[in-house]
Amino acid sequence: MDPKVSAARLLGEFLDKYTIHHQLLSASYSVGGPSAGYALAINTLSALMHIPVHNDFGITGAPWTKGVKRGEVGGSVIIGGQRKKTEKVLMYLRRMYMPLKNYLDLEKEFLVGYWTQDKDILGVTHFGDLVPEVICLDPEYEQVLQDLIFIRVRYKLDKYQGKRPDQAIKEDILRKKEILRIRAEKEIKNRLIALRRYLRSPAKDPHLSLEEIFRRRESTLTLMTDPLKRLIQKVRSRKNRPVEDLEA
Repeated sequence: MDPKVSAARLLGEFLDKYTIHHQLLSASYSVGGPSAGYALAINTLSALMHIPVHNDFGITGAPWTKGVKRGEVGGSVIIGGQRKKTEKVLMYLRRMYMPLKNYLDLEKEFLVGYWTQDKDILGVTHFGDLVPEVICLDPEYEQVLQDLIFIRVRYKLDKYQGKRPDQAIKEDILRKKEILRIRAEKEIKNRLIALRRYLRSPAKDPHLSLEEIFRRRESTLTLMTDPLKRLIQKVRSRKNRPVEDLEA
């Protein structure tokens, strides 16, 4: 999102004195493998960027450090048991995400059974495509997301039933996904900028909460240098004014 700044180094500096601990609440302690990878990645992003996450979905699969295509990160790693996991999740929740290859292995009849209940199963290609659909920002963002979930299920069901897909609906789905992506990336980028500004400030408070840091208030350094910048600009503007204006 910002090629000039290394997010890894930025967050590394911020987390230098921290430890991240994930606790998985489960009835079984024999759970293992990469299946919780995406869930842990989402939780980590939520904790670091102080952005809440929806609770109406389940997810399985792990993000690879790289993407399938150039410019992508967190490509999905195939897992096992996707059908049983889906059945368990959709007993209580509305959405289920999994690696795309796992999704393609599911039978159409299995998918339709959930579409008719206004529930959906989606294939994940990479982490960046997943994030905009699971985070919470504001009511406007929420409305676009809920509209997307609804019309996408209707589109899939109509297509399965042999109805000619409405190109306008397909374009609307893509447009809504793009709106969510742009909003999500902008919000995360702004929070990274706020975090960088905080770390570069000579007067940073080490006890300041993330909520305060992400209010994106001007740093002490900015407050100190802005009056000087305005004074320099004023002097320069006076030098560039015509002689008759100065004499007047």
